[in-house]
Amino acid sequence: MRLRSRALAAAALAAALALLAGCAPQPVPEPAPSASAEPAPSADPVADRPRSLGGLDCAALLGAGTIAAVSSQAEAARDSSVLAWSAVAARIQQSGGLLCEWSSMALATELHDRIQVGAMPDAAAEYEQAAAHPELRADARDEHGDSSFAACSEDGGRALCAGSVLVGTTWADIRLSLADADGAASLFDDAMGEVAAALAGAGAPADWTPAETAVDGALLCESPAAAERMSAILDGEAQQVGSGAEGEFFPVSRQRVDWAECGWQVPGDPGFLRLALLAGGAWWAEEVIADPGASAAVGDESAVEVTGAEAAALACGAGSCWGRIAVDGSTVLVTGDAVGEDREAFTGVLEQLAASLLEG
Repeated sequence: MRLRSRALAAAALAAALALLAGCAPQPVPEPAPSASAEPAPSADPVADRPRSLGGLDCAALLGAGTIAAVSSQAEAARDSSVLAWSAVAARIQQSGGLLCEWSSMALATELHDRIQVGAMPDAAAEYEQAAAHPELRADARDEHGDSSFAACSEDGGRALCAGSVLVGTTWADIRLSLADADGAASLFDDAMGEVAAALAGAGAPADWTPAETAVDGALLCESPAAAERMSAILDGEAQQVGSGAEGEFFPVSRQRVDWAECGWQVPGDPGFLRLALLAGGAWWAEEVIADPGASAAVGDESAVEVTGAEAAALACGAGSCWGRIAVDGSTVLVTGDAVGEDREAFTGVLEQLAASLLEG
């Protein structure tokens, strides 16, 4: 596979990313990652959590040489095996899949190098829909797994690659951003081969049943009580603002789990809060609390006492706060700048949400 001309390749890559992501409104923002966190430990602090394909983890997906090529400084490499802050990663994991990232974000560059790999089981139909797009037929067809395609472009000397591999019925979505475009296409091709080989040796996701819960998306986002609740929290007549799936991995995971998300804001007030519910997914909050360092992206997120919540964690920085609460077997992620970096006030927000969700 080679880097194609800038104009054609950029168009192809844009089409690829749009197709893989699906068309949707603005996504729910994720909290900013920490630049100083350590890599994830190998121990699993939460026993009752969904498992990926045959127990496959991030460490098995890519070779050390590929990872080193993305981040030449080993200490700067970030293996976000859990990505505990990420709503997308949580949905994928509860669907039996996996989302991983290695990056040089610790170098604090404006455009950091990174490679991301997602794998979703039982997604052959979704893969075929993406592969049928004419802009994706030019490069690396059927070179890896049972089928594959890829597109790379160069923009200002930076390489941008996006590709997919189908192994059995498992769809792997791979994305690369690299400052040094020389050799990027070859590196990306190697990465696709390594992912395909790892998936070929993986089994099916382990059986796992979400926790029983009475919490649902209507309570959080759609019912009249939801608007009243958020108006009280934001101290004004709150209205919903856009949220969606643009640019994310495997939007199909939204249909495979009991999921809801919404953003709220008082017109004329810049402060906002965004909520995301993973019903039956209390493991998502418990995972962070059991081992706050399990994800490099969590930053200073730490356990807090929240009345009405089975577990809770939060962090504040850069003018906003983010946190999660486990309520009745489910997890709600809350992000926003409505209270700035006031941890006490944000804890109060989490308590109001927990109480209202328990009341139904």
